[in-house]
Amino acid sequence: MPDPDIILQCETIEALREDKEWWAVYEGSFPPSERASKRREMEMAADRHVRILCARENGKTVGLATIQLLEHIPVVFLIALAVSPHERHHHIGSRLFEYGWSVGARELKKRGKKTRGYVWEVEKPELAGNEPQRKERETRLGFYNHLGAELLTYPYIMPPIDGIHTIPMYLMFRPAPGTKNPDKKEFDALVRTIYREKYSMVNHIKNETMLSLLHALKI
Repeated sequence: MPDPDIILQCETIEALREDKEWWAVYEGSFPPSERASKRREMEMAADRHVRILCARENGKTVGLATIQLLEHIPVVFLIALAVSPHERHHHIGSRLFEYGWSVGARELKKRGKKTRGYVWEVEKPELAGNEPQRKERETRLGFYNHLGAELLTYPYIMPPIDGIHTIPMYLMFRPAPGTKNPDKKEFDALVRTIYREKYSMVNHIKNETMLSLLHALKI
C-alpha cells in the first residue's frame, strides 16, 4: 500500500539547486555516461518543456523523475526515474512514474496537444557487462511492463549526453487511452522528434552528431 507520508511535487529551480538529496539519488542511480552534468541539468530544468519532479518523505527527497514535453509528436518523454536504494519496494517509483505522466499530459493539453503516449529509454539486458547487471535490467523492464508499457524493439541509440558515449538502447512506450503503439514509420518519426526536441534543443548536441546517428539507424 502506498505510503501516505510520501509527497509528490514539481521542483522549482531554486529548490533543485539546493536539494542535496535529489542530486545524491540522481548521481547514485545513473552511470556518468547516462547523466548530464549538474550545470547541464540546471539549464535543462529552466527549459519550458522540462519538469523536474520529486518524492519527499518528512521533507527529504527520496525519489526523482524528469520529464520533457515533446510537441511535434505530442508525447511525454520520461528522461529519468530513480528512487533512493533505502526506499525501494515501497511503490515510490510507480507513483512517480504515474505522476510524471499526469503532469506531462496535463501540460500538453494546456498547449492544445492531444497526448499520444509516454516514452522512455531503457538499457538492453543483452548488453549488460555481467549477470547481476543483466538481471537488474530485466527487473527494470518487468517493472515497466507491469505499468502497461511495451518494448519497442526497433534499433535505437541514445545520443552522447556526456559528450562522448553513444549507447544502444531500447525505447519503451505506453500509449495513451484510445491510441496504440507506434509502427516502424511512426517510430522513426518519434526518434526524429526525440533527437531534435530533446537532444539537439535541450542538450545542445551538435546537429552533425544527430544526423550521423539517424543515418546509422537508417531513419
